[in-house]
Amino acid sequence: MVSQHPFPSHDTQPPFWGHPTMCRNLDELLAHGVQVDLVCTTPRLCVGRRLSGWPGLRIYGFPMWQRRSPAIWYPLQYLAFFAWALFVVSGLALRRRYDVVQVDNIPDLLVFSTLVPRLRRMPIVFFMYELMPEMTATRLSLGASDRGLRLVYLLERAALNLVYNAMEASSPGARVTLSVRRAGERALLQVEDRGQGIATDRLHSLFDSFVSTKRTGAHVGMGLPNVRRIALAHDGNISLILEDGRKIEFSGTAHSHFDHGYAVTSHSAQGLTANRVLINADTTVHPELLNARFAYVSVSRARLDAEIYTNNAEGLASRLSADLGKSSALEFSQSVGISAPKDLGIGQSI
Repeated sequence: MVSQHPFPSHDTQPPFWGHPTMCRNLDELLAHGVQVDLVCTTPRLCVGRRLSGWPGLRIYGFPMWQRRSPAIWYPLQYLAFFAWALFVVSGLALRRRYDVVQVDNIPDLLVFSTLVPRLRRMPIVFFMYELMPEMTATRLSLGASDRGLRLVYLLERAALNLVYNAMEASSPGARVTLSVRRAGERALLQVEDRGQGIATDRLHSLFDSFVSTKRTGAHVGMGLPNVRRIALAHDGNISLILEDGRKIEFSGTAHSHFDHGYAVTSHSAQGLTANRVLINADTTVHPELLNARFAYVSVSRARLDAEIYTNNAEGLASRLSADLGKSSALEFSQSVGISAPKDLGIGQSI
């Protein structure tokens, strides 16, 4: 981990206070048994120092007390620590192969200190401390109502919802990957996890509002629905790719409007009419449920368009051509092997 933020030390007066976010990240990594080499700022020079209260941690500290005036100190401190980080990280990366190298900003140029790990094809994670909407507003002198600032806020919200869902679906210490890259004229944000997966019966309602499998009251089932709304509102796409290659995708261009619909049986649809009808023809059901009568009633409900979805296109024609007339209770009982009742006289028992 490379961070210009300070690591806490009480060996000096006044104490050298550590950065809370960096310390919280370290606590979480060490609690899961991760070995961490930390390149940071300390009150005294440290080269591979170990601390009793931080098992699994080695500190490579650059002695620097941060000064905020005069302004010239900012670039001087950045350059001094960058030189230290480049030297130490390069040396460590030549001696060891890390599972991942994390770089904290600010400054952003600190990511270039990982040149050697990158050349050795080690994964690099850029951990950004600043709150993106607020930082964007400050840098560009934007007002709270600016549309661009609103877009940045919504994109941050969508990314956080995706990452939180991935983290909650994963086991402790499991890897969750977030990546951003250009795809033509669009930007592709991808979140990948190795969690327990999504049950098949949940796929149809994955982006529905107020649907959640989590047991705590803090979850109301609005995370993924909000991600979908944000993506579609900006002509974007949202896709879910499963391990078996199946893909669920919403497109802001193709699906510009969503509305609620209701599923009814063919029997209860008699007498109803709609502009469009979607028909689910499952060839595995009982012949009494899928036959010529079902086809006539279902297709004739449509005023303009009827679409049939089936699991077996080859066998569907023969199933829909079967004409089953109405049968009496006696005929049905005989078809399933129930013997006909005997004639009983008055006063006789069965």
